Amino acid sequence: MSDLVLLWRSRAGAALPPAVVYCVLAEGDPCDDAEPFDTAAVAADLRRGDASSRHEITVVVEGVGLAVAVGEAGGSTPLRSLLAEIAAKHGLVLFDPSAREVTEDDVDAAAEYSQMRDHSARKARVVQFEKAALAGDADAMNDLGNAYSFGDGVREDAGTAADWYARAAALGHAGAIQNLAELARKA
Repeated sequence: MSDLVLLWRSRAGAALPPAVVYCVLAEGDPCDDAEPFDTAAVAADLRRGDASSRHEITVVVEGVGLAVAVGEAGGSTPLRSLLAEIAAKHGLVLFDPSAREVTEDDVDAAAEYSQMRDHSARKARVVQFEKAALAGDADAMNDLGNAYSFGDGVREDAGTAADWYARAAALGHAGAIQNLAELARKA
């Protein structure tokens, strides 16, 4: 059994509690409260000397965080002190679940955050599709048709999907022609 200790740089104005950021990053999801940092320098500090050989540490780069799997042998106070020193040196948040339990509420809040962030990203993508579609981009018209067809970032609307597919099809977009035919079959 091992603990997963995470290190990340907190973005100015971060609002999420550290346990929630921990849960989001541990799932491999992006988090607006964490910002990029020099993960290679931190990993190098972790591997310096004989720290890696004395303790079973595996460093995994996860976007804006480093996950350190601390094995049974690495659960010692000296290792946890080393991690705290490295976090302080690099201005990072260190979340160690052995020091603060992650509650079910933390997990639920992280899941809710990830869903909200994903929905916001899909809505933003639809805005970009619409801008490009209005500028005459047939691929964007087809993508916008897909968004409306499947309710991805917008309310599902077969009529609006058909309109966008038809515009792209009029420009010779083969995918839009197929999508328009499929939409007609479903109706």
